[in-house]
Amino acid sequence: MLSMYVSSCHDDWDDIVDFMVFAYNTSRQETTGLTPFYLLYGREAVLPVDVTLGNNPNPAAKNPWHLATKLAGIR
Repeated sequence: MLSMYVSSCHDDWDDIVDFMVFAYNTSRQETTGLTPFYLLYGREAVLPVDVTLGNNPNPAAKNPWHLATKLAGIR
């Protein structure tokens, strides 16, 4: 992701790395179908656009073991 936005001199990557990390952590991953933020915190990140529009990315609190059993293949 950094290679798309860094200058040709490769000297300004540190200005955008925080934005890249945030974008990666709030994007759904193909392997799990979940965001890294969700896997770490058990909820989706509340983005500024969510606050502005009044959206709630976490409408229902799930059992914290739901995700663990789903990923472990336990039924």
